[in-house]
Amino acid sequence: MKLRFRARAAGAARAQTWHPAQQVQDAGDGELIWQARVAEPRAWLPWILSWGADCEALEPVALREAVAAEARALAQRYGWFVSSLPGVPSSLMEDILGE
Repeated sequence: MKLRFRARAAGAARAQTWHPAQQVQDAGDGELIWQARVAEPRAWLPWILSWGADCEALEPVALREAVAAEARALAQRYGWFVSSLPGVPSSLMEDILGE
């Protein structure tokens, strides 16, 4: 499993041993890449989601897709339509930008 932590969460992610086989490396701009071989990456989904937007699932693809699905569901819960298609308007951006 491979994750990217944004700068504001990188220190906290680095400070704790979350898995005995974890490896961490600087990703630039204060960000951190966290990796570990885990038996079932989806079992880590609640922990990954607990970091909010400060943690991005990079690998495996199935985990990344599961996190994206949760993010879409959360956006929809709050009445935002978020499309992955280029050129499709998003009410989230309209809400943020006031357009």
